[in-house]
Amino acid sequence: MFAAEADSVFPPAIIAAIISALVTWGINVYMNVGHNARFASGQVQKIIEFSITYPYLEDDEFCNSWPNITKDPASDKDDSRDRKQRYENYCCHVFNTIEAIYEICKGEHDEMCKIMHPDEMILRHRKWWETDTHNRSGYSDIFNQYVLNVLIKHHQRRA
Repeated sequence: MFAAEADSVFPPAIIAAIISALVTWGINVYMNVGHNARFASGQVQKIIEFSITYPYLEDDEFCNSWPNITKDPASDKDDSRDRKQRYENYCCHVFNTIEAIYEICKGEHDEMCKIMHPDEMILRHRKWWETDTHNRSGYSDIFNQYVLNVLIKHHQRRA
């Protein structure tokens, strides 16, 4: 009689539906984590491809000259406008990628470094980040604070 009472409280169909829902949820969470990591790695790969195609995008002297970008010294034509626009878009991609990794890793620096070294990228492209408030306005307050903390930490080490 006790088993019959249990069946009436929790019918097998409800138990099966609950188990099915939990399994589906678990698989979905697992798949999303994998997708996010693949997405982040793909974005880092694009950064590498851009910097191979346009090496000046990662050249410290070039990056530190922002926003006063000059023409390519090896070129006869004045391509400074193209180089400036390309660098602006590149930096946008770099910081978007760092923010995505920050969110995926929930701000855990050691986890972020398994995908990309954000401090290196932030420091190299800090002039772009600092010179125009519009560069920061599209990012969350917590990410803006993260970037600021990286810059402050670097400044304190140099002092």
